[in-house]
Amino acid sequence: NTNTTQPTTRKKIIKKKKDAKKINYIPIKLNKIPKEGTIFEDTKKIIFTEKELEVFEKKEVVRKKQEVVKKKEGIFPEKKNYALNILLSRIKLTDRNLKKLVLEGGDCDPNLVKQLLLYFPTEDELEKLGKIEQNLESERSVSFFRECLPEIEDVKNSLRLIFFRTLLDSACSYSPHLSTLSLYYSKILSSTALRDILSFVLSLGNILNPSQCEAFSLDSLSQILESQSIISLLRQKVDLDLFREDFKIILDIQRINFQSISLDFQELSAAYSEIKDIDSETKDTYKQIDSQYQNTLKTYSQAQNYLKEKIDEDFNREFLNIFLKLSVERCTKKEM
Repeated sequence: NTNTTQPTTRKKIIKKKKDAKKINYIPIKLNKIPKEGTIFEDTKKIIFTEKELEVFEKKEVVRKKQEVVKKKEGIFPEKKNYALNILLSRIKLTDRNLKKLVLEGGDCDPNLVKQLLLYFPTEDELEKLGKIEQNLESERSVSFFRECLPEIEDVKNSLRLIFFRTLLDSACSYSPHLSTLSLYYSKILSSTALRDILSFVLSLGNILNPSQCEAFSLDSLSQILESQSIISLLRQKVDLDLFREDFKIILDIQRINFQSISLDFQELSAAYSEIKDIDSETKDTYKQIDSQYQNTLKTYSQAQNYLKEKIDEDFNREFLNIFLKLSVERCTKKEM
């Protein structure tokens, strides 16, 4: 019998070579260029041993971890504590005398009062203040409020009242400005001369363009009035003397910023809402000036809606420009 069994073949086991250790070298910068036609066509590759290249190996620098020094926890956050210390260091009074001055509603620096209210201790900070021993902390931020602890609510209310009165004095000084602004906004709403000027320019514009424009902004009017021919025709159609009479206050308006005044009144209103007890005279003064401001604000809003314009400093300057153009009587060649 013939043996038909096929001889077994041994599989060759290919041993994988261990990956060579990857070495990181300090690179050198080579600005690459094409080698064709250069000396580099004649260069040869040079072989280096690992030993020769050791000097160029990157060394891993093990950085020591810096120990985090835990800061001593104070009564106030660091920035708040710093601000309070700077603020109180400028006050020459002792803690007790400063507290007395505040409680009596004395003459305090408005900035001091505002900053003390801004950085006034929270409930949690007041609780911490109550747990420390007297004179344990030398910082003024701590010593002052520690002194105030027995009457802390009275101190806070007194600070609020002093701050409110400061704002109220400033607001009352705006009364003449509010009167001027109210007159200005009222004239915008009621001036027939202004309406006639706008009607004239709109009608003329729709003929000359031609177009079917229904309204335009005030900056358009200023550009149109660059034409002396248009101004001459306008004088024939509209009573410009009446316009000049209506808006002779426009020069005074340039010195008033109603947006800035409004911000001050918003701050005044917020300060008033925080006061628990106020004398009737101060309250009446506030009600009076606030009423004047609210009336001015109402007229201001109506004038803005009427013109569909934002009446701000830019608008007022543009209006002044128009006023001056319509106020200057230009000489004709004949008169010259």
